[in-house]
Amino acid sequence: MVLALFLYISGLRINGELITAYPQVVVVRVPTPWVQSDSDITVLRHLEKMGCRLMNRPQAILNCVNKFWTFQELAGRGVPLPDTFSYGGHENFAKMIDEAEVLEFPMVVKNTRGHRGKAVFLARDKHHLADLSHLIRHEAPYLFQKYVKESHGRDVRVIVVGGRVVGTMLRCSTDGRMQSNCSLGKNNASIFLVYKVTL
Repeated sequence: MVLALFLYISGLRINGELITAYPQVVVVRVPTPWVQSDSDITVLRHLEKMGCRLMNRPQAILNCVNKFWTFQELAGRGVPLPDTFSYGGHENFAKMIDEAEVLEFPMVVKNTRGHRGKAVFLARDKHHLADLSHLIRHEAPYLFQKYVKESHGRDVRVIVVGGRVVGTMLRCSTDGRMQSNCSLGKNNASIFLVYKVTL
């Protein structure tokens, strides 16, 4: 498949032939840790420019690639969040140890590009945080987040379509760990969300 621009019009060429019939709706399911913006997002933007309606638009996918970007979007829409710090560059983790102290210990430390409950830590104190900086891989920045004891081992997933909440799921740890990811074998249950969300 070749992405093509002809006379200011976006199109596709497959096996040397111009394709003029496009799908009206494309359901996009790209595991965010593996999103390659130069390839995946380019194809999705092209389909969108051709008039395809994408369920999970390129910007929505990019907002989910990095946990800090996700928090930026949520905070910008007034969703209450735990206090969260992050940094630019790969070498700044050690510098953040002092900065993050205002969040108090224990604190949550997550790789911004982590997934499936991996690279998520609960730092007990400043010394533990310093030890973590030597053990983790620094291919992506980390975020430092105020620990919310009441949500230990639980999180809520909310599905919003067109600014309306259409589904919710409570994910719970079954072994006392902080992570509640489905991939770790945790329990899930549908819940009724009382909090009003306007996006």
